[in-house]
Amino acid sequence: MKTKDTFKVIGLFLLVTWLIYSVFIKDNTEDKGYTSLPPLSSSAEAEVISPLTETVKTNKYTDAEMAKYSDSFRKVIEQQIDKKTMSGKQSIQRIDYSDDMLTAELVTDGNSLFGPDLIRSSVYLDSTNIFKSIYGKGKAFPDVTLKWHAVFRDAKGRSTIEPIITIELSEENARTFNWDDFLFIRLPEAVDTYTEYAIFKNLDQQQRK
Repeated sequence: MKTKDTFKVIGLFLLVTWLIYSVFIKDNTEDKGYTSLPPLSSSAEAEVISPLTETVKTNKYTDAEMAKYSDSFRKVIEQQIDKKTMSGKQSIQRIDYSDDMLTAELVTDGNSLFGPDLIRSSVYLDSTNIFKSIYGKGKAFPDVTLKWHAVFRDAKGRSTIEPIITIELSEENARTFNWDDFLFIRLPEAVDTYTEYAIFKNLDQQQRK
């Protein structure tokens, strides 16, 4: 065989070998997924965690405004109830504020010897007068909570101040009142929240036996 013919045979052999690899071997390995990898972006996207959304409460009144309202609140209460109870206790125990709520801790003139009905009437009347003085003219004023206490005496004459009634009235609800014709005895059903404590309920049950 001549050298020229030998090169032709070798070239033909290489061509046939390349065609066989391209058609049978390469395509077969790609079909089985040997040469392909999942894109990096797909796994990265799976690891993305959405940030948690937080609900931020926005107060209607600033801290400085609440401090001024707190002073006005104290003055209104001092005008509506005596500075001291008949038992000598300070009527205003504490006044505080948080967010848009003013809170007063008060001691009623009534005590456990008066009976629950008389204590309720005293609390309802004083609370109504306080609310009316605050909201009666339609002026803006924060929500108000009145926490009433009373003096309780045991069989040995020892006295303690215990919580009896808590009343909450929101500014929004207060605007719906007709304060000129409002009856104080309807206060529990008209306010936002009215709560009587266990010691007061027990006194009520004892008096009704």
